[in-house]
Amino acid sequence: MPFSACPFATYKAKSILSEIRGNSNGITTQPITAHILDHYLLPRWGDIFALDIEPDAIEEWLAALALANPTREKIRRIMNVVYRRAQKSRILPMTGDGNPVAFVTQSSKSNYKAVIVSPEQAFSIMMELEDPHRLLVFLVAVTGLRISEALGLKWGDLDYKRQMIHLQRIWVGNDVVDHLKTDGSAAPVPLGELLADALRGWHQQTLYAKQEDWIFPSTKLKGKTPLSASMMTAAKIRPAAIEVGIQLAKGQRFGFHNFRHSLATFLVNRGTDVKTIQGLLRHAKVTTTLDLYSQSIDAAKLEAQEDIALAITSTATAD
Repeated sequence: MPFSACPFATYKAKSILSEIRGNSNGITTQPITAHILDHYLLPRWGDIFALDIEPDAIEEWLAALALANPTREKIRRIMNVVYRRAQKSRILPMTGDGNPVAFVTQSSKSNYKAVIVSPEQAFSIMMELEDPHRLLVFLVAVTGLRISEALGLKWGDLDYKRQMIHLQRIWVGNDVVDHLKTDGSAAPVPLGELLADALRGWHQQTLYAKQEDWIFPSTKLKGKTPLSASMMTAAKIRPAAIEVGIQLAKGQRFGFHNFRHSLATFLVNRGTDVKTIQGLLRHAKVTTTLDLYSQSIDAAKLEAQEDIALAITSTATAD
């Protein structure tokens, strides 16, 4: 029985889905793909014939999901990959009507606005914490490292002489991944003197100081794994932010990624050139960096607005 005349989840569809799970690229793509397949696509479409699924039905289903647009778009993309793999394998016709997802429109624009913290606020948050949590916030705040990259660091990754940090692995989903998302992500990270001094200080205190040990180890697990990002965010970072006066609505996200966003904003507002920011944050596409400029309200823009506002109001006063 051909795939087109059988349920989405059966027969050769299973081998296609298995292939997609195993061959996904990127840091966290494999677990995300598996999650989307197992918790969204298969429960909803698994018992429906592949060519009986209509584009309008897919769009209505996506719109009804209580998820952000970027997540809905990931679901659409993975569903599209399933159909395209089936078409490539000649299981489905290689015509337009062989892939209903090709006609599905889904925005990827996010409404999420990160809470930006100033250097002064970042320092205040750090002072609410003890090492190694304090050091971890400092590391992320000044390097822009993703938390998975920071937690994946071992002492042997630090090159004090050449003033750089080598990114060899990440810690995500309670697993070590020995490759990074892109070549840009794997580029060495600058290691300035202030950060180096802070790392040396922790190196002298930690119980796990061998070159192959994690810089941010879980003491509960006797240093065998790094700390848990989600647990730190809930128990340490968010409460510290609230304690120092950062206004967060109930359920509003705040964690390590806010420090990465804040670094980007700080650099933009200082007038740092695009290529430097792209290199420091290791954006694969310069368009990602340019988006920071379009979203930034910097001092120059505020000053320009104040000038025109003053000119207008001064005229009114003169009259």
